Order: sequence, then structure tokens, then C-alpha cells
Amino acid sequence: MYPFLETKDLTDNLFSDTDVQHPAAFESLEEVVVKIPNSIVHLINNQQSVELASGVFEIIRIRQGGNVVAVLARIGTEVQWSLAKDEAVVKIEGSCYYFNVRVPLLSDDGVEPDDLINYGLTIIGKGSEELDRVLEEYSTFSVKEVDRAVVEGGSPQAKSPKKQSKE
Repeated sequence: MYPFLETKDLTDNLFSDTDVQHPAAFESLEEVVVKIPNSIVHLINNQQSVELASGVFEIIRIRQGGNVVAVLARIGTEVQWSLAKDEAVVKIEGSCYYFNVRVPLLSDDGVEPDDLINYGLTIIGKGSEELDRVLEEYSTFSVKEVDRAVVEGGSPQAKSPKKQSKE
């Protein structure tokens, strides 16, 4: 009653000779752009900071053909998030970073409000200079100084955030 199909019939000639693009144009490639050992990632909210993972922090660029289709930040295999030009990344002091990640949530009434997830990254050691360059390219990156007097219990003195300039 129903025609019999072989699996090979479905995959043979998937891309005909008349197609403009070749199958090689659809191959994905994962490139490690930055690799920093001795890093710690925290999930941050208003009340606390919880360590999620520690180890090697990487920025990964995923290419398909000649195009960059995604840029990911990850630490080990436990935690990963995407970087985007419309997401803020703030460098606080020399080796601490704060990432805002917007996640669409579906509410009970069907509306999709945006919710922010905030990650903190602490780098123990070297590697922040190269990371700054990459974050400037793939996110909205800025640098903010922390007033040492406030940290040590003194009176607050406002310091304006510095925008990282491209050189």
C-alpha cells in the first residue's frame, strides 16, 4: 500500500550538480579564539554569587563556510553562553568580568519577556589583554574602575565608567 523507501535514496544527490553552493560551504568549524587557564565563572544575582565552574575559559568562534555564525564563551563542558554585540560585558579591575546574557522566557500569558542572566568571570593569572580585544570585537565591552576607598570601607567617590577604545 505504501511505497518502500531506502535510506540511501533519501541522502543520495542531496545537493545536485546544478546547485550554486557545494556541500563544503555548509561545513561547520569551531575555532578557539582565546584560551585562558585558571578561570572561575560565577552566576550572579542581587544577593549572592555562586561558583558554577572553574578551569580553562575559552572564546569559541563557529564558522560555516566563510561566515562567523556564533561566538561562544565557555568554561569546561559545564557552562557556555553566546556573545553578541547587543549584550554588555564590563571589565571590573584587572581580571574580573561581568557578562549580561538576555534569555527570552515564555510567561503564562504567552508574552516573551526578556530576563537577564549575569555571569562573573575571574581570571587568576594572565590572559586578560587578549580577552579584552576579543570582547571588544564581539560584544558591547566597557571598562569600569572600582574606587579602592569604597572597597576598603571609605566614603564613595563616583568614578565614571571608561569605554574601551579601539586602537
